[in-house]
Parts: sequence; structure tokens; C-alpha cells
Amino acid sequence: MGILFSLSANLIVFLVSQNDFDKEGDIKPKISAQWLPATLVGKYSDDYNYSLGIFVSGDIAYVGNFHDGLEIINVSDPTNPVLLGRYEDDWNRATRLCVSGNIAYVPDVQDGLELIDISDPSSPSLLGRYADASNYTFDVEVVGDIAYVAELFDGLNIINVSDPSNPVLLSKIGNEYNWSIDLDVSGDIVYIGDSNWGLDIISVSDPTNPIKIGNYNDTYNEVYGVTISGNKVYLAGAGQGLEIIDVSNPTTPILLGRYGDDFNATDNAFISGNVAYVADGADGLEILNVSDPTNPIKIGSFSDGGNLTDVHFSNNLVYASNTDNGLEIIDPGYDADGDGLSNYEEIEVYDTDPNDEDSDDDGLSDYDEVETYGTDPNDVDTDDDGYEDGWEVENGYDPLDPDDHPKKADKIFGYNVFLFIVMIGLSFAILIYLRVKKLKEINGEIS
Repeated sequence: MGILFSLSANLIVFLVSQNDFDKEGDIKPKISAQWLPATLVGKYSDDYNYSLGIFVSGDIAYVGNFHDGLEIINVSDPTNPVLLGRYEDDWNRATRLCVSGNIAYVPDVQDGLELIDISDPSSPSLLGRYADASNYTFDVEVVGDIAYVAELFDGLNIINVSDPSNPVLLSKIGNEYNWSIDLDVSGDIVYIGDSNWGLDIISVSDPTNPIKIGNYNDTYNEVYGVTISGNKVYLAGAGQGLEIIDVSNPTTPILLGRYGDDFNATDNAFISGNVAYVADGADGLEILNVSDPTNPIKIGSFSDGGNLTDVHFSNNLVYASNTDNGLEIIDPGYDADGDGLSNYEEIEVYDTDPNDEDSDDDGLSDYDEVETYGTDPNDVDTDDDGYEDGWEVENGYDPLDPDDHPKKADKIFGYNVFLFIVMIGLSFAILIYLRVKKLKEINGEIS
């Protein structure tokens, strides 16, 4: 279920989410585009696997693990993620996180906000920490020298991190009985989710004096994930599933649409173009078409058990934190050219054109080349016999066998025809020669 922590004497509820930075992989509208079944590409797991937050930059995934602290994982080969390094302290209650430059900003529900030097991924080290009486920090977004932190009981904390060794609180703003879980930032506005109060919209044009300018709440209000994309906010929550809110006028947010199913323990969403990748707890990954925000439509899903808490989309893959399975790397299955290979497979595995179903123009689709015939989708003539792969398949020849093709027969036939013509020509030449010779002899006798 997300960052749901229960608290009797301590915490009760815990729900995690994601950082909404680089929005990559926008869907290109194409008639032939389709969604294939999402598949697991690789995973990283260890003894604990209580992964709650995920942020990806380039070939490195940064995981907030509630037992292991910050984990830094090389995902250059997504089929085989490799742990590079780990930062651990006394508690290791890391949740969602973000990375800016060589610093990982890691909320820890015991230690507050930790600033960790990741310039050497194999040996991350603590630069500084901001902690107060509460320290139940759950999410962070960094813009320039300012860190915006969702703190469970305090609401929004605004912290100057220009000196990483000495983070300084600039201000805070919250409600009575805060239960602040997640936030996102756009310009000088912070959108913060609260499982008691819904969505609070806060102007931070003066970070020393934040002002609440709007609020959205309904019968649910259990907001655990907040993602801003354009003029829309995507709210993930335990009761409502995914809600899409129009914030073109931030003082008057308006509900546009909602997607929910039988089990709505929705933790967060990552928006890429017209697609929402949703961490939906025990339901796993759900993929929604949100091109019409009034009518989100489910177009794909993936689950192999466990509890999905956070997602990040990068390099045509979904990186998901799972409290049971650790880090999971999922091919969401988008197939722009409709040839049966996903964009990930085309770009990262086969180096083919994801917008051209026949990259080498040999008459066979990229899918048929790699899955049916085993030919090279980037070579029109895999066996170098002088005939294109598609022509060989169409005419019953083996495009992988240079000896199983008409060329040899053609050569023999052509050679035989040539010999036949030469022999006929020679025969005629001999006959003519003999005839001429005979005529000369006859003429000689007459003379």
C-alpha cells in the first residue's frame, strides 16, 4: 500500500511514491502503435527488499530502502542490475528520494533529510543532515538551492541546501493533524498531498513565507502520491485510485477524471506524455492512457506479487520499488510501429527503428526477423547470397543458408544455357565454314 505507516504508539501507516523529474518517452501518435504485455526485464533484491522509493539518472538507479538506507545500483544492463554502493546509518529508514548533481537527497523517517555525496557511487558518504523534533520525512524535491520536504506531521518544510554540510530551515507550513506524504513542484508552486486534507497548493515565491492558495479534497482525501504534469496534478491514494486534477487555476482545482478498480491502494504515478505509470500496491504496475483526462483507460499492467510502492520511467523502461521484491525493471510493452517488438527491445536490444516495422526494408518485419526466422533485422541479406531475406522467405528458400537459394541453380542454369548457345554457335560456325570450304572447292574444280 504505499507509504502507509501504522501507529499505535509509533507509526501505523506507510505509503511510498516517486520523484517526478525528467519526463521521458512521450508516446508518438501512430495508427499502428500498440501495447504488448508488460514483462519483467530484471530485478535487484537482497535480504530485506523493503524498497520504498526510486529515482533513476542515466545508468544508475537510486533506491530508498526502509532497512538498507540508500542503495546505488548500476542498471546499464537492465537484465542484470548490480549494486555499486550503499549508505547506511543507525536507522536506515530511507523512503522516496531525489538526486541533483552529485548529491542524493534522502528522507529518513528517523533521521530527517540526509544529504549524501554520491560522486563515488561505490562509497557514498554523508555530507549533512537536517533534523528537527519530528523527522518523519517522506518525500523531497530539490529546485536550485532549495529542498522542499514533505514531513508527516509538519506539512511542508522548506530548507536551504546551498551549503550541503549545513542545511538550514527557511520556513514550514502545514495544517492541524497533518499527514503529509508526497509533493511535487512546478515553478513557484508546491503541490503537497496529505492523507487527511487532500491536496494543498502552496505558493513558495517567497520561500521564507509560503502561502496556501488552494486545496482539493473529496470524500477520500487519502493522498499518497502527487505528480504534476503541465496544468494537471495526478493524485494517487488508497481510496480513490488515480485522480486527475486541473490546476490551470491553482486557487480553484477541479477534478477532471478518476481511474480506480476493486483494489485502490495506489501509491504514486509517473507521467510520460499521455501515459500514466501507476504503482498500485498489491496490484503491481498499472499503465493508463490519460490522453483524455476525463476518461483514463487501462492499457497494460504487470504484477509478480509483492507491493509496488514507487515508479520511475526512463530509457523506455519502468523502474519500480517493491517492498517484497526490491527493485524491479519492467518493459511496459509500448510498440510504436506495431511490429510486435516493444520500443525497449527495438532501441536497446536489437538497435532497430521503433517507428519502422521493417528497419532494413527487406520485406520482413523486425519481429519476424528476430522471433520467427532468426535473421538480422538490420541486414537485408543475412546470409550474403545476393537475395533479400524477404524474397527468400516468400519463395521458399532459407534466408540463413547461403547454399539454399536459387543463385546456385541460376548460375548452373545460366552456365548451361551459355554453353548451349556457345555450342550451337560453334556448330553453326563449323557448318558455315565447311559449307564455304566445300563451295570453294567446287568453284576451284569448275575453274
